[in-house]
Amino acid sequence: MSSIQNLIDFLQDYHTRVFACEAEAKKALDASDGDAYQKAMKEKAVLMSRIHEEAGPLLAALEGDVQQMAEDKLRRFSRVASFSLEINSPFFWSALLWDEDAPADQPDNLQLFINELKASQEA
Repeated sequence: MSSIQNLIDFLQDYHTRVFACEAEAKKALDASDGDAYQKAMKEKAVLMSRIHEEAGPLLAALEGDVQQMAEDKLRRFSRVASFSLEINSPFFWSALLWDEDAPADQPDNLQLFINELKASQEA
């Protein structure tokens, strides 16, 4: 399996974990359980704050422009999530993976990045 495919597989699994937190938060919100909502959103932010570090060995196996692009993207995800934890903002935690002006039907930024990696494999 290629090093890009290994990173894609890792990120798809990570995406599943992050969106399990999202689903838990939505369930809590529907039940009007603010504490459970905040806990799930914080867990999402913690996961995202660690994504660059946890992907480290996979990033090291990449080469050239793809490696630099992946490093930059994952470092940015981690940095923004870490900042959201520093300011302790549930709103920020909930918005971590979407741009402010993103259309409602657009995939989240982590999925967009996974799609970008898949496209780079095909190029």
